[in-house]
Amino acid sequence: MPAIQQLRQLIQTALDNYDRDRGWLRRARPEDLLAKIIARLMNRQIGDPPSIHRLRKILRGLPADTDDQAIASPEQLWPLIDCLYNTQRAAPPSLTTTIIDQLQHDLSAKLSPHIAGALDNLQRDFRLNQRTVLRQLQHAKDIARAFKCLRQAGILTPENGETVLQHPEHAEHIALTFYHLQLANLLSQTNITPILQHPQQAQSISWAFGDLQRAGLLNQENVTSILQDLEHINGIPQVFMRLQMAGKLDQANVTFILQHSKDAVKLANAISALKQSQELNPETLARLLPEDALFRRFSEAVPPRRRFLSRVDIKTPSSSDGERAPFPDDDGHIQPAAPFV
Repeated sequence: MPAIQQLRQLIQTALDNYDRDRGWLRRARPEDLLAKIIARLMNRQIGDPPSIHRLRKILRGLPADTDDQAIASPEQLWPLIDCLYNTQRAAPPSLTTTIIDQLQHDLSAKLSPHIAGALDNLQRDFRLNQRTVLRQLQHAKDIARAFKCLRQAGILTPENGETVLQHPEHAEHIALTFYHLQLANLLSQTNITPILQHPQQAQSISWAFGDLQRAGLLNQENVTSILQDLEHINGIPQVFMRLQMAGKLDQANVTFILQHSKDAVKLANAISALKQSQELNPETLARLLPEDALFRRFSEAVPPRRRFLSRVDIKTPSSSDGERAPFPDDDGHIQPAAPFV
């Protein structure tokens, strides 16, 4: 977040540039009769346009006597963001448009890159509002990603957008779930409705879909089976992960797991125990039913391991730090998912 004094300096510089270059009518006083006549004939305004008037008001509202390092709060930052990102631009560009565009560019440079990019995407999707900035600034990037996926699928409706905004704490995994569906060409209103109705389950859904997507098994049949049984979703990614680590995540085993989803956690334990004892094979997997003695023997043997990543990071050669989340890039292109590591 920028310092308050940085905001004051940015706004003051923009206003100084405007005052230096503004025309005669913009400098005229409201009581100037000649200016009023000319303005009416030219269909122009006297004095400051609304956006410049707002900038002057915002500048007056920022404390001038704060410490140089005092950081602006979201409440102090919002009026400026609202003025810059929600101001309609004139065509052809005017002096005011040029000033607003330059100030928006300068402000973006003071924000962290992921917040600046999120604001740009939210502006494009017409979802940049006070709630997004004030209450959900830390989630803005994930909200923007969710909106981007919905927009590219043609289902960024007001209802869908509002539902995402109502659950900012789950936006990260909602966005990741949408992305996995998008990779499989399955991002549809039918599939996102249960996800948005159960946002608290988005983390487990995103993990399960991610495991299936990497295995080439994220199809409509599997998606429907998972979304129709969200009561037991928390155990599904545990058993998928263990099958994946054992090289046994195929359609036959996925079907088996989804048919016995209420026992998914115990199945995950049993698979881990079988793998550790080197007894994991198609025959033992086929016997992992609750009524089988093998299931009872191994299902309580190993406590379930927690996943330690809040999101799946994919290593790519283009990453600056070797890791990045598997989302579309800023141009809207989908990057192919690398093998899970």
